[in-house]
Amino acid sequence: MSTAEFHFRVGGYVTEAARRVGIGTDQSVLATARACGVPIYTSSPGDSSIGMNVARQALEGGGFPSTCRRT
Repeated sequence: MSTAEFHFRVGGYVTEAARRVGIGTDQSVLATARACGVPIYTSSPGDSSIGMNVARQALEGGGFPSTCRRT
């Protein structure tokens, strides 16, 4: 999964979470980028704390919201 796809999916999760709690998605760069169709590229998540946290969750058998899973 590319960083652009990862951020697109996280943007969808943030959009849904914002809708549920009644706040605007304009509070999130990723949600706004998703809504505008703008890809967000960053260095590899495997080189960052995000990647380490995702790996830890996977190793511990933890799940993520379905919007973040590849189908």
